[in-house]
Amino acid sequence: MKCSISVIIPTVNEPTLEVCLSKLIPQLGWEDETLVIGRFSPSLEPKFPKVRFISTPERVNPATARNLGMQKAKGDLFLFLDSDCIPSEGWIENHRKCQIKGLRVVGGGVDISNPNFWILSDNLSMFHEFSSTQPDGEKFLLPTCNLSVHREVVQKVGGLNELLPRGEDSDWTIRMKKAGYSLNFFCTISVLHCPMRENWRLVFEHWFQSGRNNVRVRRNYPEAFGVPRWIYHPICLRFFSPLIALITTLKIFSHQPFWKLWRTFPAVYLTKVIYCWGAATK
Repeated sequence: MKCSISVIIPTVNEPTLEVCLSKLIPQLGWEDETLVIGRFSPSLEPKFPKVRFISTPERVNPATARNLGMQKAKGDLFLFLDSDCIPSEGWIENHRKCQIKGLRVVGGGVDISNPNFWILSDNLSMFHEFSSTQPDGEKFLLPTCNLSVHREVVQKVGGLNELLPRGEDSDWTIRMKKAGYSLNFFCTISVLHCPMRENWRLVFEHWFQSGRNNVRVRRNYPEAFGVPRWIYHPICLRFFSPLIALITTLKIFSHQPFWKLWRTFPAVYLTKVIYCWGAATK
């Protein structure tokens, strides 16, 4: 079965892009390609001649960059990677094997480990359900930082919603599930997530903006998240934010791999409170 791969990487001058590409390029097969879309240093182009660098006139959001990448891509399979993620050994081939088996949507695990306290807390809060320590199985949504999607899926459900600055991957993969595709998760097909949010200001700003934008997806698909619509009313979100944050944080740390990271509990809890306040902002 033919399965050529187009790796699509959106970027906005992330300093980790060079490391990301250096780990990725040796994994490419002769029929595969890599596309980097967005804003990047021109010095990278001569270092990676096999990469198709597509510069955008201005900064674009991840959904726009990924859609542009799919429009330009030649492969049977779209393999999405973020420029602040480092793919593990055999990452491309493992995604390819899953697709050859007929799994049309495949998400991989996220290695959340980091010596920086705030990056670790941020990673745990965001990717606890998709951590490389979680069991394999079907999910109700998948993040696009480590995701392979067959071209036929995009032809059926369309591209990402470019009106969503964040949460576009949740919206997209929920639409795939509603269209009848299973969202398959394999923890060992992992990437190491290395964001540059190294202090509390950057982390809290990130979570406020995440809440502000992701709540739109939650309101559109309440059945997917199992939460009643009324909870998303701004007054409810603000009033119940301490309780919502506590319940969510306790659920995260109830998983055995995460209780060992107990020192991040206060930071994770605060990200959830701030998320609620961001979601309550119109």
